[in-house]
Amino acid sequence: MILELMSYDVHLNVVGDSPDPIFGILRSDRPIDRIYLFCDDSAQHTANLDRIVSSLQSVGIDDVIDVSIDSFDYDSTFHTVSRILEDEAASHDDLIIHVNFSSGDPVSVIALRQAVEGYDNDQYYLRNGKLIPMIADSVSDITTLRIQTKVLDTLMRFKDSDTITNKDLKGDLSSPALSYRTRELDRLGLITRVGSSKSPSWNITPKGRQMLRRF
Repeated sequence: MILELMSYDVHLNVVGDSPDPIFGILRSDRPIDRIYLFCDDSAQHTANLDRIVSSLQSVGIDDVIDVSIDSFDYDSTFHTVSRILEDEAASHDDLIIHVNFSSGDPVSVIALRQAVEGYDNDQYYLRNGKLIPMIADSVSDITTLRIQTKVLDTLMRFKDSDTITNKDLKGDLSSPALSYRTRELDRLGLITRVGSSKSPSWNITPKGRQMLRRF
């Protein structure tokens, strides 16, 4: 006899500028028992929230809970999500949390990511309609780059080239600024140094190329 493992599957989503990333859940193979939609008071976001809830209900998904958050208040968002997860875990021993990082501002993304630590969770984002699984390190790296926009600017220079010399990468940057940005990107495993110390170049890594596709 084959025993079928059951789970209670809860999805966490931050409502953003487009409802499409959340609709992508319906095209995945992930089971859905309950969906939480975290939304701030932006007029565009609340309009998207109404559209999402209506669309989900039209396909028979009625257990949809919208939760108000302040997208600029990390502590409030973190504690709001944490309380929800504590309640769900107390009610369901077989809880699995699915976290959609396709939309949301940096503060909400960081709060969501840190709140789910310690729970059985599945993290992903949607790109061109496809659901891409993520490992925890990748989520941390994405939130780091979203906050350190100048470091991200340097990574974006590799959009059209796998290798860039230190001189070309520097451009109008000061030497300390370039050193900081390349050090951060190297620390994250997104670029790697090649060549001599007098005339170094930088290669983008497979992880870095994957990160570029995310942005």
